[in-house]
Parts: sequence; C-alpha cells; structure tokens
Amino acid sequence: MSEEQDISISESEEPAGKKGSPAKAIIIVVVVTILGILLVPGKKREKDAEQAPLPPEQRPSLLEQGKQAAPAGEQAGQSTPAQAEGGPGAAARRLIAELRSKQPPDLARAYQAAQRFESEGKQDDAYLLYFYAARAGHGPSAMRLARAADPKTFKEGGPFSAPDALQANKWYSVAVAAGVEGAPEALAALRSAVEQRAARGDDSARRIMLQWK
Repeated sequence: MSEEQDISISESEEPAGKKGSPAKAIIIVVVVTILGILLVPGKKREKDAEQAPLPPEQRPSLLEQGKQAAPAGEQAGQSTPAQAEGGPGAAARRLIAELRSKQPPDLARAYQAAQRFESEGKQDDAYLLYFYAARAGHGPSAMRLARAADPKTFKEGGPFSAPDALQANKWYSVAVAAGVEGAPEALAALRSAVEQRAARGDDSARRIMLQWK
C-alpha cells in the first residue's frame, strides 16, 4: 500500500466522538440562546404586570383607600391632632358630623353657625354649612346661597368667588319650595335678566337657559 493510501485510511478512522463534537457545541449554543430569549421577556412581562395599574373594576374605592390610610383613632371616629387643629372648612365639617349623628339634624343650628362663620370671614366654613342645610331643604340657607350667587346681589368676599346664575337659580328654587318669602320674586327676576341677555345674543346666557329645569 502506498503512503497516500495510508494517510487516507488513518483520517477515515478518526474517533467518532471527535468528529461530532463541533456540531454538538453549536447545538448547545443555539439551545441556550433560545432559552435566554424566551426567559428574559417572560420575566419582564411579569414585572410589568406587577407594576401595571389595576383596571377600574378592581381598584379599591376612594372610601376604602381612606380607611386603609386613616390612623386607627380616625377609623374609630375619634378626631386626630391634625383634625383638631383644622384648616379651611374643618370646623364646619366637625359640626356637620355632629349634626348628622342626630336625627333629624338641627338645620337651624347649621344656618346660625354659617352666619357666624361668614361674619368672621371664614367663607369656606360658611359655605359648607349653608350648602349642607340647603341641600337638606332648609329655606333660609338656600336663600342665602342664591343671593350670594345671583349676579344682581353678588358681593366680593362672600361664599362664592364669582356670580353664578345657575347656582342662584338652583338655590332660589329650593327656597321657593321651602316657602321662603321673596324667593319667587327673586327667581323670576333672575330668569328675566338671563333671558334678556340671551335675547341680546349673549351665548353664555343661552347656555344657562338650556341647563335650567
């Protein structure tokens, strides 16, 4: 046998393990790469899902959030130091909570307290008490809110920061239903003034009329 034939035979007799090792290495690299691609986005999706906001139907209500965040004393109905010190409207809210604890609530007391707060320049407290009593049908409170909002009788520094014919119409109507003297005439005058403005081409007056009931 020639020397060339000996060389070809020795090459063909190379061990099978060495012959297949490069292919196995390539396969292992491909598998590891695929697993890495699949696993990393999966973890990212899980993290994003944990951080994503809950849909509206699964979110806790504001009431539940308030209960969870409130101190133990407040949840039990006790006032906290921050509430005791108070801020704009805090005194009125405390009085309203007291009034609600008794049935029927003393709306006249709320009205008197609102007048006192208004005379002291505490307009937030005054408004809250007028609103609380007026919404419950207290005629004098409704009349006071109507006068405060009526463009004809509006005054700076009152419960409303600007004239509001819609609010005036709403509370005059409550006062009329409660039988407050002068309320029907005041309501009629307000509506007449708005109608005249609308007839002159005032778009805001026309929008107000569309919202009247």
